Amino acid sequence: MKPSAMRCKVSSTSNELAIGLLPRVRPTQLHAGTEARSTSGAGLRARHANSEEAELHTRISEAARLLNEQRERWLNPPEWIEPIARQVDAEDSFEDVPADARPLIRQSAIMARAAKDARLKKRTLTNLYNERPTWLKLAHEKLDQAVLAAYAAMDPAGGWDETWAQVWKETGAGQPLPAGDPLHARRAEVDQLVLANLLRMNHERAGK
Repeated sequence: MKPSAMRCKVSSTSNELAIGLLPRVRPTQLHAGTEARSTSGAGLRARHANSEEAELHTRISEAARLLNEQRERWLNPPEWIEPIARQVDAEDSFEDVPADARPLIRQSAIMARAAKDARLKKRTLTNLYNERPTWLKLAHEKLDQAVLAAYAAMDPAGGWDETWAQVWKETGAGQPLPAGDPLHARRAEVDQLVLANLLRMNHERAGK
């Protein structure tokens, strides 16, 4: 894997400015011809690289999927949404709507009514990230570890380490740790290592 396959993505999740270091890890598609069938050293190395990339891709995808599912579960608890959905269905069959558009219109009606629910009004990303429950910290840490593992495989010279994720666990990458926090100094060190690695890799990519 080459440094050119990487990018730095800055994303904002409600009040938290989170720096997501997302490598473009995609399973390499080997052709069905000689390379895929080859038993030579080059062919074996290609298949090994393909397998490694696929594993990295799957790990990141699964961690991101889990984070998204857990957040959605908190934002719209099924036990709160389902009674609203039953009310909507009892009042409107949406038979006057084209069949292919019916699920979307129905979902829009459900969410419009849910928006008026006093409990659901408090279930916002801002409130979630202000509260930052343990499950959210762990889900973000798992995703950070997966991304760091991908960088470690793609850029051995950078000394990337999954344990770096620990310094972002409590507050997220976009929020500083309190000065007295035991990880404050380590957090500053890791942040500088990450930025230095990205700068170096960007320079290497620009020089090609």
